[in-house]
Amino acid sequence: MIELDWEGIAEFLVFGSILGDKTMIKRRSLPRYPIPEVTLRPSSSLDEVYYALRRAVENAFKKEPNCAITLSGGQDSRIAAGIVAELGFDIPALTYYSAFEAKVAAKVCAKLSLKHYFVPRSYDISDAFLEKVIKVTGELGGTKGVVNIASNLRLQQALDKLGVKTNITTTAFNEVLGTDLRERNFEAYFNTFASRSFPEWYRVRAYRSLCEYCSHMSIDEIILKVTVQELRRRQVKLSYKIPDSIHIILDADVLSAIYSLPYHERQPTVFQRRILKNYFPELYKIPSTTYYVPHFPSQINAWIVRALARFEKFQRRRGRDKPIGTFSSEYFFERNRRLLLEKLKKVPLPQNRLQPLVHKAIRILDSERVYEGDFLNRILTYVFLVDYCTRAARISKERS
Repeated sequence: MIELDWEGIAEFLVFGSILGDKTMIKRRSLPRYPIPEVTLRPSSSLDEVYYALRRAVENAFKKEPNCAITLSGGQDSRIAAGIVAELGFDIPALTYYSAFEAKVAAKVCAKLSLKHYFVPRSYDISDAFLEKVIKVTGELGGTKGVVNIASNLRLQQALDKLGVKTNITTTAFNEVLGTDLRERNFEAYFNTFASRSFPEWYRVRAYRSLCEYCSHMSIDEIILKVTVQELRRRQVKLSYKIPDSIHIILDADVLSAIYSLPYHERQPTVFQRRILKNYFPELYKIPSTTYYVPHFPSQINAWIVRALARFEKFQRRRGRDKPIGTFSSEYFFERNRRLLLEKLKKVPLPQNRLQPLVHKAIRILDSERVYEGDFLNRILTYVFLVDYCTRAARISKERS
């Protein structure tokens, strides 16, 4: 039988990640690559942030010249694309999500004379693809959610089509800088990032783990040690390749320059807009039409997601097989509800305190009203981990 690490499980269910090198399995640790050393300066300026970003892009290209830049058309990716063009790097720009973003990204690339490729994000998965997701989930010890793994496997397929090895990305500025926090203290950090979809027992254990892991740290140190660390890859060899994306926000020089700004200037929307306006005025003028699903209450959000899925089916019948684009995990589960439900019912799960939560996940998928995407994502990660470990134990027993 698989020995579960309940601290790791509580952390993953509540935070969506596991602190330190732990996994969901007892006595199995997967070390992370170290986070960059941040040196706070007496002061910093917009110019220092820009030139730090410029050096980060240059270093990323030196590290892997055969790369692409992911371009959503947002302010952060526009800055990176502008720097790439300014440095004269001949690399493709890839828009991976929605057709709405692709339109904005195409305008940015036209201004910069970059080659632009749009690879529609596919949410539909097959049995064979689901097996890949289960295997990678098991090999990572349940430290990454199934939606994240499925998305990364799809992104790798897109990179393979372009013939590049990796991608430069500008995601996670808000998370890394803690801009979602209304108050700069430990309690606010926990209340902001801890899910309320799980019973108090899990929240208490996760809170205790966070206290032990981050004792005597400032809020900036907690963000670096928890949020930034989560972006770093675990040191493990996987059966199926997923992108080892180069996050320019994780460059030590970039983090040092941004963290040394006055707090009111540290907000990404502030300094990114000012950098665009000062250094890339032509890109600043391009209007943004990125589409997203707003965070309504779960029942309303479920209705929106279901309506979008039906609209896409209608479009496909008319021969227009173009996804309209949404980033919600609810959409992923809506599109693959039957396949995931069938898999969930087949996996032999141990009798433990997670049984009621698994039954709740089955009811949600079976009700044809898919909501609580984060809840489903985290429960299915646990289920797929158990499935992987059970199969591995059976194969090992047969061989011996």
